Amino acid sequence: MKKQGFTILELLVVMAIIAVVMSLLLPALAAARKNALNTDCTANLRSIGQILAEYTTADGGIVPAGVDTTAPAAPQYDWSDALFSFATSGPAVSRYHLPAAAMLAGKYAAIFQCPAADVPDSDPFGLNYAANPNAFVRYAHINITGLLSNTLLTTSRILRPCETIAVGDANQGQANGDAGPLMDWNRFVSLSTVNPSQPIPPGGVTGQADSDYSGRPISDTGLRFRHFSNSSANGSANALYFDGHVETMPYGALRQLNVATSY
Repeated sequence: MKKQGFTILELLVVMAIIAVVMSLLLPALAAARKNALNTDCTANLRSIGQILAEYTTADGGIVPAGVDTTAPAAPQYDWSDALFSFATSGPAVSRYHLPAAAMLAGKYAAIFQCPAADVPDSDPFGLNYAANPNAFVRYAHINITGLLSNTLLTTSRILRPCETIAVGDANQGQANGDAGPLMDWNRFVSLSTVNPSQPIPPGGVTGQADSDYSGRPISDTGLRFRHFSNSSANGSANALYFDGHVETMPYGALRQLNVATSY
């Protein structure tokens, strides 16, 4: 007996069933991927929190400088360099000046680059997280010319560590996918006149702090609500607090109490 194959109608029915199944599975797969990226990001921030806790303990409670303006050559030494050099027992220099930079880039990226970053980061040492400038202050020594010195903060002066953000998802304001090392929050908060419940606009002073590079560099670095959305008008951002916990913060939930070190 001659074996019969599928009829065109049967093939169409099978294809229709497959299409329906795929339409049901794809949203679930997309949601699972977003959850996985968010989980990886929170794990990065917990790692940063662990290194920060060990660093401050070893250094008498001193929070590392957000940017050390005394660094001898650009790019300047920032808080991620301080934590990375501490964690790897390396020299306290900008990561770009490390003699084994190529070998260490992957280790750095595994901690300091967000897996949900929208702009492909072409910088092997690219930083996708930024620090709270009211805690990680810009630092300059006093020298013979009378250069003003900023006093580095100690953790004992952070009165509500469970409410105060240390480091969080930051917008990719540069063409290579990098974020600036510090948020723009010091432009909102005078620590002597904090209104704890006052919202901080997601877009920052210029309105660009929750958006990524789009043809030109963005001056302001702010909390980037890039998880669970590719829009700059919703989504969530991950933030590490000074007590070590990490929260996924929904769009628009940032308050001055999350930024001020005391009030």
